[in-house]
Amino acid sequence: VQTIARIWPASEVLDTSAELTRRLDRIEAAALLPAVADLTAQRNQLVYDGFIAAVGADRLADIARYLQASHFRLKRLTDTAAKDRDRMRSVQALEVEHAALTDERGPTVDLEDLAWDLQELRVSLFAQSVGVRRPVSVKRIRSALETIRRS
Repeated sequence: VQTIARIWPASEVLDTSAELTRRLDRIEAAALLPAVADLTAQRNQLVYDGFIAAVGADRLADIARYLQASHFRLKRLTDTAAKDRDRMRSVQALEVEHAALTDERGPTVDLEDLAWDLQELRVSLFAQSVGVRRPVSVKRIRSALETIRRS
């Protein structure tokens, strides 16, 4: 039963990722292309060759939720393009800071946890109804980055 429980989320992740790719590939409106690029980059961070072994089975349900949040974001994108763009910029600025700190320090447990928090932030900002695993905000993540930077 445990094997089936671990396979099902993997299959859900792969199916959800494939459907997201199909939906993203159909969007041609120039005003939506920055969000499409952002969603594509996020999907590529989550689903790649060997991702199941890299993240572990325990994270598959989270990845499925992040991809569901991406679908939700995409569904609302035409109605919320300006708000989406502002939120996207906030997340991307934090992701740039996180990447720079990771390049500087190398991967650490704190930085890896923060990478997952960034995914949770995306859910919180773009698809709150999907639900977050723990409270997260731009302010909390910025504070965590600063704490890591000072340590």
